[in-house]
Amino acid sequence: MNESKLASFEEHEEGSLAQRKVSVIIPTYNRRDKIKAAIESALGQTYKNLEIIVVDDGSSDKTFETLGEYGDKIQYIYQENGGVSSARNRGVKKCSGDLVAFLDSDDRWLSSKIEKQIEFLNMNPCVSVVLCECYFMYENGQIFGQSQRSQYFKKKSEVLNNILNNPSFIPSSVLIEKKILFDIGLFDETLKTAEDQDMMLKLASKYQIGFLEEPLFNCMRGHDGLSQFHTTYDDTIFVVTRFLQNQKNISYKLKNKVLCKHYLDSSLGKCWIDDYTKMAEFFLKGLSHGNDFRCFFLSFKVAIRILRSISSKFFNKHFRAQKVSDHQA
Repeated sequence: MNESKLASFEEHEEGSLAQRKVSVIIPTYNRRDKIKAAIESALGQTYKNLEIIVVDDGSSDKTFETLGEYGDKIQYIYQENGGVSSARNRGVKKCSGDLVAFLDSDDRWLSSKIEKQIEFLNMNPCVSVVLCECYFMYENGQIFGQSQRSQYFKKKSEVLNNILNNPSFIPSSVLIEKKILFDIGLFDETLKTAEDQDMMLKLASKYQIGFLEEPLFNCMRGHDGLSQFHTTYDDTIFVVTRFLQNQKNISYKLKNKVLCKHYLDSSLGKCWIDDYTKMAEFFLKGLSHGNDFRCFFLSFKVAIRILRSISSKFFNKHFRAQKVSDHQA
């Protein structure tokens, strides 16, 4: 092939890659006051070959009326309430793009998010899924920090190990080939929470994951998100345990180390939500999986934090009761 034909071939290939269709899946449930900002951030992308699919998971706040102004700029799908995993999966099954990007209805993409992820995929043909960092924001839109997850993806040989200890990821960060979602089984609709952790573990065990260190979206925190459910810690333990049971190539020692960490972390979480029965159960299970000095040192640190939390709650409660008593007197 001569140079002119080669250049023409490369331009054609680059152009075709750049024009891959991206299906944006936005699941929503009673987020009428937030979803418009999410949709506007998708419509405002510098990469234009998008289809935007909103899956309304049984909202009762007249979300449909809010979305009427968008007309054919979006596709609207209504379903009976089945949970966020069901809504995401419904969108994936209905979409026509070969790439899928998820956007939670309370998050907002920066305008270059999809374009930069497409560029990354073009430059790294062996990668079929790419994530990115994000800014954290309060409900009023104020930014208060950013994620620091790129460190887990720097060395290919350590990615799965890192993800096992820190499996959560934010769905709004992902751009992924649709065929991969079907290969790993989509989102687990039996989970109320931790479905993102389950997805991350399945991806890390089978595919190379790309990561952009630049924050490319704003992720809302401190409101009615799924992370607020009390079942989050139980679901996390279930997801990690199930994954490890199905992994033959992970050593018994590493499995125990991972379970030790997750049980102890969840024990602290149960303390924060005043579920002291589960707190004690998870702490003892964490100890039972401890197999080295680091695990026992972690259990000591967690025990100290639990005692501090409980004592703080006790004294605060006592102080408030004393103030009420003094006021009544």
